[in-house]
Amino acid sequence: MITTGSPIDETTKTSEILAFTDDLREDVECEKYPFYPIGVWVATGGMIGNVPLICGGLDGSKTRTDECYSISPKEGAKRATRLIKAKTNGKGSIAVNDKELFVAGGYSDDEIEDSTEFVTLDQEPKLGPKLPYTVHRHCFVKIDESTAFLISGRSMSFNGGAKILIKNTLFYDIANKDFKNGPELFSARQWHACASLKVDGKTFVMVAGGTGRKDSEIWSQETNEWTKGPDAPMKLDHFAWPFTSSDGKEAFVYVAGSNGGSLLKFNQRIKDEWRWTVIERQLQMVSRNHYVLIEIPKELVSCKVVVD
Repeated sequence: MITTGSPIDETTKTSEILAFTDDLREDVECEKYPFYPIGVWVATGGMIGNVPLICGGLDGSKTRTDECYSISPKEGAKRATRLIKAKTNGKGSIAVNDKELFVAGGYSDDEIEDSTEFVTLDQEPKLGPKLPYTVHRHCFVKIDESTAFLISGRSMSFNGGAKILIKNTLFYDIANKDFKNGPELFSARQWHACASLKVDGKTFVMVAGGTGRKDSEIWSQETNEWTKGPDAPMKLDHFAWPFTSSDGKEAFVYVAGSNGGSLLKFNQRIKDEWRWTVIERQLQMVSRNHYVLIEIPKELVSCKVVVD
């Protein structure tokens, strides 16, 4: 599901279901999800239980909001709890379980955050552990059910000066709720894409793009090191949102655009050789950027093949 985004108008409030079926057939029509109640961009979100939860963002007057809403075909758009701080966060949150969205860092009140918080559908949000440094425009991805990876972004320089891009990464221990330093990237990035993959029993994390960038890097859990990967076929930034296939063997990056959007596939062709594939397909109806994409399990969405 893709929703919210810029420019702020009635079209970007729509929630579109993009049917990423196994054979990527185009004649599939899915049930409609409701409009998002407010016009925002650079929001964040994830699946909480059986419903998408979306929080924060900038409205049309560039005012940050702390509002959160769940949306579903049966219950419509429902006001959920609020964020502790009104902020923008983008790809900087993960669902740590089926009840909590963990929002890390972000931008609020003209400052970059080092705070984290746990957000649910119907309870007051709770502060989480502080990050070792301030960060926004980062990417946050679960490696498995016990660990997540916070990658790069923009921070305040460590002597308190200007805003800078950083190569830093952090591992997050979901059970113990703490962060520890991970290996640095080759290149500092912002607005980049990241996704976890499992190939032949081994775990990898792919990071790609960023403002004006197409290059990629691959982290191996086995070596705890980054290696350089192939360039993506196009620049990946605030138009791009990553997700992983249900079997974990392939990563996809959806790139929104005025031409109906593009879908890129990233996988391992042979051992230690990674590749990008462009899947040509008309995907979306609305042109937007700085949107939220949430992967909804196929068993929760009713779709059918359309017969002319």
